[in-house]
Amino acid sequence: MLLVYVDESGSPSSSVTDPNYPIFVMAACVFEPESYASRLLPAVAALKIRHLGSDSPVLHESEIRKRLGIYNFKGDVRARNDFIEGLSLVIQDCVPLVVASVVRHSYLKRDIDLVALEALQAGFQRHAAGPSHWVFERRGKREDAAVSKAFDSLMLSGATHEFVAKGRGLAGLEMADMLARPIGLSVLRPAQPNRALEGLRERMTILVV
Repeated sequence: MLLVYVDESGSPSSSVTDPNYPIFVMAACVFEPESYASRLLPAVAALKIRHLGSDSPVLHESEIRKRLGIYNFKGDVRARNDFIEGLSLVIQDCVPLVVASVVRHSYLKRDIDLVALEALQAGFQRHAAGPSHWVFERRGKREDAAVSKAFDSLMLSGATHEFVAKGRGLAGLEMADMLARPIGLSVLRPAQPNRALEGLRERMTILVV
């Protein structure tokens, strides 16, 4: 059974639009269970212990980007750069497949959650077959219910799903969180350098709706 970890970026509501980021992204990192357990988990734990002092912090893209809290590294630029380099290597070495859907807020014909998930599952099925378990970041009762309803309506054969709080610090969700916004930016500003996606292009499928 494949493990699929999904995180989002942007708003799924076309009525809540950031003019600088008028899209909704669903990004999925796909793993074989053995690879997830033997490669990603120890690599993420080692990264955290080496650079953050323990494996308790949760990797969160917005906090890292904005240099908040522990990710400020007390103003030590070299320490921060070393951490970013180490994180980039973990993503490049331990994330075997990335599938993402990007829905523009101008797409008003149907529910954006459903459109995004439909595209995401279509991309997933291009590369994978057989049973899969999908782990989504918990957003709230209403939002999770909408995603769950959309997931069930698509009837992906052999697929199950659950919702997990980001505070759990699941490595798969952390990797999806690291990539969701950079994937969105790669669609909005294709000419802009995008370090987070370096080394992943050949293992990445992005469907833009």
